[in-house]
Amino acid sequence: MRIIDNSELLDQALDPPDGTAISRLLAARADLIDLATFVIVEAGDTLQDIETAAGVPIATNLVDGARFGDLDFVPSFEWVQDHGDLYEAPVILSDDGAGIVFIVPDCLGVDATLLALLRAYAEPADANSAD
Repeated sequence: MRIIDNSELLDQALDPPDGTAISRLLAARADLIDLATFVIVEAGDTLQDIETAAGVPIATNLVDGARFGDLDFVPSFEWVQDHGDLYEAPVILSDDGAGIVFIVPDCLGVDATLLALLRAYAEPADANSAD
């Protein structure tokens, strides 16, 4: 996984621009770098590894502890957008709006539980998003 938590790392990730969906989304969300850490999931990353690196449970609700698969589970994401070949899922962690934006490619090798969770709650990205 790649973690981008400052403008220098963001600039490195976007230079040169490669035209991929991840690059387009990062460029569209670049103005959030002072508030957001971008966690870009890669094939082979386990859900546990992602949660540990981000310091945030993904498959467990932050408030009530319900787990994905429980009848009363509600994810801690603000929303999940399906950009066609990747998902974007922000989690706000403080009153000032700071948080983590998970960027997860929808591809072979990405943790199956994570993809199932994102697919279950995703809505199509609108025309104004980074698609």
